[in-house]
Amino acid sequence: MTNKGIGSASPMEPGPCKLFIGGISAQTCTEALHRHFAKYGHVIDAVVMSRDGKARGFGFVTFNSIVAAVNALSEPQWLDGRLVDVKRAVPGERVQERSSNKIFVGGLPQDVTTEALREYFGAYGSVADAVVMVDRRTRRSRGFGFVRFGNGPQGAQAAQAVLMDFSDHWLGGSS
Repeated sequence: MTNKGIGSASPMEPGPCKLFIGGISAQTCTEALHRHFAKYGHVIDAVVMSRDGKARGFGFVTFNSIVAAVNALSEPQWLDGRLVDVKRAVPGERVQERSSNKIFVGGLPQDVTTEALREYFGAYGSVADAVVMVDRRTRRSRGFGFVRFGNGPQGAQAAQAVLMDFSDHWLGGSS
């Protein structure tokens, strides 16, 4: 048996174990995911991730024990005609706990460019990305955009500083 994604965990370690399931078909539903993995042990939770009703191609299965997870990891998994990627889920930050370095900028005049947005907000910190949203048909500005500062604490501080000064921002004659 390979040590595929198990890390240093002992098979006898008590408690639940969560697996990441990647490469899921858009037709695979949560119930099918649950049914498929139930043959390896007691499934506490199963979910196919989606956004705005569209499948995102991955999901998670949580077993009540690591033994069940090791059993699932020990062989290739075919789900709805696809070979899916199964590995131990890596605990990460919860979405609501993670600070976003991306800010929304609304009320932009028609003549404000992405470069102007980047230059203006660059005074607050390193800008990783900036964009003025444009209408695909007319190519005209939609009057808003986004600025994303670099990752890490400096980016988070820059985004926070922008938000603290929200009433003082003037781009192209508009606040």
